[in-house]
Amino acid sequence: MQQKNHPIPVSGTDAALAWKDPQHTPHFQELVRLLLSRFFCHGVLDDIPEADIPLLVRGAALHDIGKLWIPTEIINKSGSLTPKEAALMKKHTILGASFVEQALQGQEGTPEYTYFREICRHHHERWDGNGYPDGLRENETPRYVQIIGMADALDALLTRRSYRPAMDPEDAIWLVSKGGCGIFSPQLRAVFDHEIGHIVRAVYFPTDFWERDKAASLRPL
Repeated sequence: MQQKNHPIPVSGTDAALAWKDPQHTPHFQELVRLLLSRFFCHGVLDDIPEADIPLLVRGAALHDIGKLWIPTEIINKSGSLTPKEAALMKKHTILGASFVEQALQGQEGTPEYTYFREICRHHHERWDGNGYPDGLRENETPRYVQIIGMADALDALLTRRSYRPAMDPEDAIWLVSKGGCGIFSPQLRAVFDHEIGHIVRAVYFPTDFWERDKAASLRPL
């Protein structure tokens, strides 16, 4: 792989996990942890043991690591991407999975390898099969990846980007729930709707920030 953007971490689990995604809020991993925990309690996250949730949270931090190989001018573009730029951006899923394969070479079959690779490659798949890179449908994408995809979509909407301001939390929740930023499992959306208000308040507004200075509190540190 050819470096296009930031310095590439050296191979190995510890170095890979040290990478932090600058396009998400500092609260992203806590959002993932609470979502996975609540989905597990509802009995719909039946493809992992509960003890693996912390490992999935660590893996979620790597979901966009493939963007290290996408040109910075595309990552930070203020306007719409051209079809060619959009196609290149979508390759971050394949590049991220390839990074995991290289960083964890010799550990094939371990939970770290399986979880991290699945998260990187498939967090943009859609329930209706119109996602990427593999066009997986319904539960062909593991449920834990679908839930991390929901967290990714929500936290991204709550983050100021070069092409738009941070979104109001109620509007961001509505978009994720109603399919405005990706099509998710109806079963998972039902649990999301039931739990997300409490989770957003706990993660993003633990004190009086809910009513005071929403936009500032959502910007990355």
